[in-house]
Amino acid sequence: SASLVSVLSLYVINKSGGLIYNRDFVQRAAGRIDVSDAMRLGSIWFSLHAIAAQLSPTPNAKTLKSLHADTFHLHCLHVPSGTTFFIITNVPAP
Repeated sequence: SASLVSVLSLYVINKSGGLIYNRDFVQRAAGRIDVSDAMRLGSIWFSLHAIAAQLSPTPNAKTLKSLHADTFHLHCLHVPSGTTFFIITNVPAP
């Protein structure tokens, strides 16, 4: 049987790297992250996105689309206006 993927959090970052919006959709075991940590997370992702675009061996690669870790997946959509949306999901069970 297939495991469901749940969206844990949504972040929206403006073209300057500032956090516009964030929302947690599930209660975390360690509790909710504070606004400063949410802003820091958004800024780090924005910076990683910019670095990846510069280091990409593909000439027209302009975005980092996902990051997969043992405990979460991060999926990103960068739109032409410069706004970046990313969601954090759980890792589906095998």
